[in-house]
Amino acid sequence: MKTVIMFTARASILQGWQDSLKNEYELFYCESEEECLDKLKINPQSTLLLHHNSMKYGIEKFLKLLRADFPHTNILLLSDIPTLEEGITILKMGVNGYGNSYLNSSHLTHAMDVISDGNVWLTPQFLSTLIQETHNPSKEDKKGSPRLSLLSKREMEIAKYVAQGLKNTEIAELTQITKRTVKAHITSIFEKLQITDRLSLVLMLR
Repeated sequence: MKTVIMFTARASILQGWQDSLKNEYELFYCESEEECLDKLKINPQSTLLLHHNSMKYGIEKFLKLLRADFPHTNILLLSDIPTLEEGITILKMGVNGYGNSYLNSSHLTHAMDVISDGNVWLTPQFLSTLIQETHNPSKEDKKGSPRLSLLSKREMEIAKYVAQGLKNTEIAELTQITKRTVKAHITSIFEKLQITDRLSLVLMLR
């Protein structure tokens, strides 16, 4: 069973997270950012679930401390009032997911499933807003779009599934190939398109 290390100073949020995830994940609770780092030393493969508004030093300082010893830790950061500007900043810092502190159970479980596999997760509403705000057809966009022609028919099929937010396991089932083959295709897609994450792929396909 995968492990999740949770940090929030708010009891109501903690209870909601526990109720949503307790059947799918082994959960550990921290009372401070420092304790999160200590627990990661014991469980280095854990995913972090953090409440942005509870952080004493702020996410930027915490990430600097975290990345020094755990450069590949997956993180879901939840905020009481998520905003587009904050979300973009957070994602650029290397956080895997961003959303509302009070995500419903199904959204939180799906987010953790996606993020614990090392992928990027955003709510459909946030992703839609991000695409609308950042997509501006320009000469640069038109110059970059032909790169999609470098993809094979199978790679383009998988790229579209990724853009829909499907997990690797779901893509494997739909395409009747192994999860390992899906990962290989995605790696090839990223290399051909000169991108490094799923969000960039979504923006390129829209």
